[in-house]
Amino acid sequence: MPKILISYRRQDASDATTHLYEWLERKYGRDNVFMDVKSIPAGVDFRKYLQQAVSNSHVVLVVIGPDWLVDPQWNRRLEDACDFVRVEVEAALDRDIRVIPVLVREAVMPRPEELPETIRDLAFRNAVRVRPGLDFSTDMERLIQQLDSLPTTLTSAPLPPDLGLNSTAAPPLEGFTLQVPEEAKLQLDAMIDNSLGTQMALILPGDFVMGSPTSDDPVRVRETPQHRVRISKPFYLRVHPVTQK
Repeated sequence: MPKILISYRRQDASDATTHLYEWLERKYGRDNVFMDVKSIPAGVDFRKYLQQAVSNSHVVLVVIGPDWLVDPQWNRRLEDACDFVRVEVEAALDRDIRVIPVLVREAVMPRPEELPETIRDLAFRNAVRVRPGLDFSTDMERLIQQLDSLPTTLTSAPLPPDLGLNSTAAPPLEGFTLQVPEEAKLQLDAMIDNSLGTQMALILPGDFVMGSPTSDDPVRVRETPQHRVRISKPFYLRVHPVTQK
């Protein structure tokens, strides 16, 4: 099942994106569709936070409306290197994640010369159009067919260094669950026995969330707050616990 990130501008295509999200949520579930960073923690670099969200996705849908490129005051939004949409598209293209432009409200694809060099490849991505009214259902079914055909193994492109996600300042990304790389799953079939006959499984580098999400349970209060932990080097872990017996 694909993990989908929806990139859009609220002032440009909020209503259309909301309908798009609702359809995809019903099809794939809330944990597999990421539309908004509702609350980026204070002190966290939002560029790296968005890059992390993109890295956890199989596909990025870039919703393009009439004011996506230029706002009503004729300001070219994408000239700003800190523009949220630009950061998301740059991260997806840099990691070779599938990027699908979604045209709404009679929007047209931007020309290459209208885009910053770092996201110019977006102009050459084949777009889909999602029309309102009676055509909406037909267009969404066509888009879902495209999404269903995507491979669901996350890319192995490296994340940007020093994400700042190994502290309590940055909670887990909303709308996403931990992804187990396909190569890690394969290791379960390739466990080794050490000289003592103990089964060991290879733990690959990656990130995971440690701790309990709530402190209401007096037993689990010692496991809060949740925090993201990064494993930087591979190691072998015994498959079964060591007991006193």
